[in-house]
Amino acid sequence: MRRYKYNIGILVAFVCLTALYAFANKRNEKREFEQRNVRFVDQQNRFLSKATVNKLLIQNEQVGVDEKKEILALKQAEQEVQSLAHVKAVEVYHSVNHKVGVLVEEHVPIARLFSSKPKYISTTGDLMPLASDISVRVPIVYGFKEIYKDEIVSLIEVINKDAFLKQNVVGITCLKDKDFSLDLRDVEANVVLGGLSDMGTKVKNLKIFFVKAKKDGLLKEYKQLSLKVKNQVICTKK
Repeated sequence: MRRYKYNIGILVAFVCLTALYAFANKRNEKREFEQRNVRFVDQQNRFLSKATVNKLLIQNEQVGVDEKKEILALKQAEQEVQSLAHVKAVEVYHSVNHKVGVLVEEHVPIARLFSSKPKYISTTGDLMPLASDISVRVPIVYGFKEIYKDEIVSLIEVINKDAFLKQNVVGITCLKDKDFSLDLRDVEANVVLGGLSDMGTKVKNLKIFFVKAKKDGLLKEYKQLSLKVKNQVICTKK
């Protein structure tokens, strides 16, 4: 009799444990991602808002006890956010309390392409659309072609590293044979680079000439300044 009662007790305990496990499993299956912690790497979030990112994060009822499904869901969430044109990189993860964390890094625009459908070009050479509610102050590129993409990125890097160029260059025109000309702020003459080789010397010569010509009041007399010839600034009068 005692053995019979003992077996009944074991059976009842087993049924209870099975029911609790099933209840917990069902509850886990119904848990959804709580979208609460969207962060931006540089904290500038020029183009994206937390609300925009949250809209793309999935609400997956299968996330929970099945680790494979959970990993798949997080990967899918990353792909959804990564699909945004202004996103450079994204990491989606969740903590032990099942709250989702999203770390977003945006593309940094370095120039604006002038065309019927204007776009920004980023530090990585990626093209992205303009935003209706924000405008970034960067040089405008005229006559852009896809084959000039790497050279434009390299040229912008040179401009951004030099205080004089960064302050004065407002436009870049793509010429033949991957040559470029620069439009300077408050100066009518454009500067023809003669390619991107030996840019350090060319920039140095331009700055020396610019300071002297501005002091002498001569800048307004020229329509073009050419750096094509080594160690020279060749001026073309109007």
